[in-house]
Amino acid sequence: MWNVDCLGNPTAALGQVVGTATAARSAVDGDLVVISGICTEDVVVTRNKLTITNHLKLATYISTDGVQGQLEIAGAKNVLLNGILLGIASGTFSFNDPGDAANLLVHDGAMATVQYCEILNGPLNGVELADRAVAQITNTTISGNGTAGVTGMNSGIKVTERSNLVLGGTSE
Repeated sequence: MWNVDCLGNPTAALGQVVGTATAARSAVDGDLVVISGICTEDVVVTRNKLTITNHLKLATYISTDGVQGQLEIAGAKNVLLNGILLGIASGTFSFNDPGDAANLLVHDGAMATVQYCEILNGPLNGVELADRAVAQITNTTISGNGTAGVTGMNSGIKVTERSNLVLGGTSE
């Protein structure tokens, strides 16, 4: 289990923990990553079977835990985002990199499940799936995205290039 404390240090290197295996300290496939606070950085997830969750590790939304920046899932399979904020609860923000496209970007065959999250007030798309990505989003609010007013990049959800999105799910 990895604890990433962004309460006192909003750039606490969540990206290094969940990103490339060459980082000095990085998660491996199947790890649990617990976020405390709002991490203000772009994050690229490349590890399979990661769970990124709020500090309580509960299936409930915690508005004070999450990522303000682009959270990108690049080719990783079976990534679970649980109970976190992607974006900013009120107001607006700008992405750190001009190439960023969405609060949550899933691409290159990546597979993700998003539950009990809020994806709010991003400058461009709230969620974007591209290049054979698959995502299931349940019990999640996607609202207020497109604050930068860029034509074609101001929707809540954008799904392209043979990607699939399931909103909600079946009751078991």
